[in-house]
Amino acid sequence: MKVVGLTGGIASGKSTVGKAFKSRGVPYIDMDDVARLIVRPGHFGFRRVLSTFGTEYLAANGEIDRDKLGQLIFKDPSQRRRLDTALRLPLALELFRQLLGYLVTGATMVILDAPLLYESGLDKVCWGGVVVVVVDRDTQAARLKQRDAIDSDLALSKIASQMPLEEKARRATYVLDNTGSRQDTEAKATALLERLRPSFLSSFVSLAWRLAVPVAMMFYLWRKLS
Repeated sequence: MKVVGLTGGIASGKSTVGKAFKSRGVPYIDMDDVARLIVRPGHFGFRRVLSTFGTEYLAANGEIDRDKLGQLIFKDPSQRRRLDTALRLPLALELFRQLLGYLVTGATMVILDAPLLYESGLDKVCWGGVVVVVVDRDTQAARLKQRDAIDSDLALSKIASQMPLEEKARRATYVLDNTGSRQDTEAKATALLERLRPSFLSSFVSLAWRLAVPVAMMFYLWRKLS
């Protein structure tokens, strides 16, 4: 199964490309959704957060107080590192579970959407390549100002806090320029998706792998019972 990473920078248009991929039925894992899932009550990540930061970060509804925790890690980078350490294993286990689920159902390709793909090292599992959505700095800042209703200084500060898009593009397998209109970006995403889709041979191998286990089990039982 081919795993293709998708990343970009803040307000670079990654979400637009992701929606274009999902609208065409491609199996899709969004690491933001995974991160929200693992800290829900009853999940492994939920217990890890409470054991790391204490029950004072538990809201009245029994869930993690994301606003309070967010304020803590925003003010203190060392606390962000503690949170990252606490959630690293839960994130990895949930990602593995979802990838395995797609594999056993015969998926030939999965898109792995992760804003911090390179920073977190997730690019190492993207053996099908990495797509980086880029835009020029002026356009990026203008879109961020409009989206978040913030001034230029804050927009540039947020952009500067991330790995430069130029560095991500340098590491990318595929670079998708989102400087144009939404329609242009969606057209580019559709064309790129056709390039990303596995070949007939790859699809055949994936199907053979899906059938191999039940066939082997049936053969084993037949030999035992005959």
